[in-house]
Amino acid sequence: MEYTWDLLKVLLVLVGILSLFYAIAKFIRNKKVFNETNQIKVLERSYLNSDQVLYLVQVVEEIWLVTATEQKIEFVKQVELDVEDFEESTAQGPNILNYFKKGTDSKDEE
Repeated sequence: MEYTWDLLKVLLVLVGILSLFYAIAKFIRNKKVFNETNQIKVLERSYLNSDQVLYLVQVVEEIWLVTATEQKIEFVKQVELDVEDFEESTAQGPNILNYFKKGTDSKDEE
């Protein structure tokens, strides 16, 4: 009988701890602790190889081309483009190069 009572206490403590973890996770998710203002948005990402990634990032009203490796993150340059035009070009496929190809195609026709 004593064994059953000890097992019941252990299960109740386990349920209490799991409930506490669930409540904390739900609280953090609802508070949006990590990106409160939503002023930084990754528009597109393109993998160059296994450890190099090229990002197109919108920070407030500016758009930056950023490269990242395991050791560092570098801002390559600020890009002048309209977000709506970019979203239209990415409808063809999720690739940063589609937008830039669209820009060079119009220059080749001239």
